[in-house]
Amino acid sequence: MNDKHLEDTLRIEVFTKYDKQKSVPEKDQYVFFYAVGITNICDEDMQVIGRKWTITDGNNESHEVKGEGIVGSKPVIEPNHSFAYTSGVMLDTEMGTMEGEYRVRDSDGCEFNVPIDKFTLSIPRIIN
Repeated sequence: MNDKHLEDTLRIEVFTKYDKQKSVPEKDQYVFFYAVGITNICDEDMQVIGRKWTITDGNNESHEVKGEGIVGSKPVIEPNHSFAYTSGVMLDTEMGTMEGEYRVRDSDGCEFNVPIDKFTLSIPRIIN
């Protein structure tokens, strides 16, 4: 990867939203959507070939989700271009967190992990 630093390859932005319509609080089912934007900020193509998420609920119970690609594909993101997708998760509590990493392959075939910073999932007005 030509001595690049991981922070110089992809910029990842996440936005979250509580889905009140699909949630069933009386059954401890809280549904959240998250939209992810991945921007290639380096000068070569980057392919996202896998992901790993750690999902932690408000009771500090965690589970890991990992697999190939993202939303059914392994997108190649050209320099100065972005890829965006939306997904969702259900928690047993009104709030929680997610963090993880993408497995990425550069144009030379080198593979490495790019971290995804922790973000909060929360129903409106639960956090002051």
